[in-house]
Amino acid sequence: MKTLKFAPELASLVLDGSKTSTWRLFDDKDLAQGDQLSLVNRETREEFAKAVIIWPKHTT
Repeated sequence: MKTLKFAPELASLVLDGSKTSTWRLFDDKDLAQGDQLSLVNRETREEFAKAVIIWPKHTT
């Protein structure tokens, strides 16, 4: 399972459904559709949710 870290103020937005996407710049995780993710609070290192990538979008 891959891990994505979020700032504490963003974790609550993910949990209430108002944040449903994220940008990852220079990320070497090779994220792809179907990947299972552990969403982690960047400061406490605690997992606050699990997620699955349903629609990856790559930009240049």
